[in-house]
Amino acid sequence: MVRATFTDLPDQVLAELADLAGPVKEFIPAVLGNHADVVGELRTSRGRAFIKGARLLPNQRGGGAEAWSLLNEAEVLHAVRPYAPELLWRFDVAGWRIVGFEFVHGRHADYAPGSPDLEPISVAVEELATRDCPPSVKLRVEDRYRALDDRAGVFASDGLVHCDLSPDNVLITVDGAVRIVDWAFVSRGASWLEFGFMMPWLIRAGHSPQAAESWLARFPLWSSADPEHTNLFASLLNQTWSRRNVEGAPPWLVEYAGLVRAWLEARTATSS
Repeated sequence: MVRATFTDLPDQVLAELADLAGPVKEFIPAVLGNHADVVGELRTSRGRAFIKGARLLPNQRGGGAEAWSLLNEAEVLHAVRPYAPELLWRFDVAGWRIVGFEFVHGRHADYAPGSPDLEPISVAVEELATRDCPPSVKLRVEDRYRALDDRAGVFASDGLVHCDLSPDNVLITVDGAVRIVDWAFVSRGASWLEFGFMMPWLIRAGHSPQAAESWLARFPLWSSADPEHTNLFASLLNQTWSRRNVEGAPPWLVEYAGLVRAWLEARTATSS
C-alpha cells in the first residue's frame, strides 16, 4: 500500500493534532507497518506520540479496511495494558481517522535461541491468555480458515489473540518490560494459537522447527492443546500462505511462506 505523507493531512486534522498533542515540531515516518496511510512518530512541544492515520473511504464498511483496523486496535488497548501502549486520543476529522498512542522507547525483541527476551515474552503471552476478550473484538481466528477446512471451528474460543507477535511488533523497553504494538487484527480464538502464530518467527530467528517446538512445549498453554488441533493449524497456515506465494509476490511474503512450510514439514516428518 502506498502511504500518504504527513503533509497530505488536511489543515483541520493538523489543527486537531496541535490542539491534542501540542504544536508539531517534527514527524518521522515509520519504516515498518502497512495498515494505515500515515504512520510514524510525532514530536511536539509537549513530547512524543506515535500516530496512525487512515482515510475514511465513503461507501465502504467501517470507512475502509485501514480505518476499520485502527478502530479495532484503539478499542482493545484498555484490555491489554500494560503490555500495549496507552491510547492517548483518537478522532475522525475531514475524512481522516487519526489515532495517537503512547510513544514506547525500546528496541525490537530478539527471538534468537538463548535470547533473554524470550522469557518475558512468554510470560506476557501466558498472562494475556487469562484476560477476558472485550466485546469490541469481533474478528474470529476460525473465520480466517473456514473456507479451507470446516474443521477450523476447533480454533473457536473467547481468548484474546494478537495474531502477529513478530519481533517487529514486540518492543523491549530500557527496563526490560515487554510492549506489544500493532493490535490491528486482534481476534477471538483459542489462546494457544498465539504461540502457534509465533512459530515462523522463531524459525526465522535461528531455531530449528524441532527446537522451537521444544521451547513451546515448556508452556501448558501450548502443550495442553490437542495435537490434532495444532497440526490442523500448521496445515491451514501453510495453505493460506502457499496460496498467496504466487509469482511476483514480495520477498517478505515468499520468505514467510517458506518459514511456515518448514514448520509444517517438520511436524509432518515427526508424526509419520
